[in-house]
Amino acid sequence: MPWILEDTAGVIIFAEFFPLTESDLPHISAKLGWESSFDWSLYLQSNSIFTALKLVDSHGVIHGCLAYRKDQNNLFVELALVEKSPLHRRGVSYINIGKVLFACAYKISFDAGFDGFVVLTPKTNLIDYYERVYRAQFVGHIDHHPRYLLDPAIGKSLIMVYYRERM
Repeated sequence: MPWILEDTAGVIIFAEFFPLTESDLPHISAKLGWESSFDWSLYLQSNSIFTALKLVDSHGVIHGCLAYRKDQNNLFVELALVEKSPLHRRGVSYINIGKVLFACAYKISFDAGFDGFVVLTPKTNLIDYYERVYRAQFVGHIDHHPRYLLDPAIGKSLIMVYYRERM
């Protein structure tokens, strides 16, 4: 499993991204503490332009999910949703889940030949965080929502730190 998850004591485990499926939805429900305003089923519909992935360790624990699409016309990956498991929001055992989720989006962009360009519409209360951590730059409004471009150099460094090729 190529992605490194690190806990507060420095212990690491490996995890991998897999397609999110209908059978996963009960495991990422609001009843279990996942964000109630996020409807992951939208990204699993046959007409969806987005792909949904889950980050899973060797024990089958889902540590986070992301939904993205490759914008071939504008050469970037658009993140529609990114969510850490409720296990990692307070008193977290693994401290880099969010960074691994974003690193995956960056890797998808690099692999698609988009030079690491990733765009998202953040929640208002997270804009400062994205500007600070991912050097997000405001690029304009789409449908009255602010769009931000994440710095590809940050993505490259995250991939170098948290991703390992298979042997």
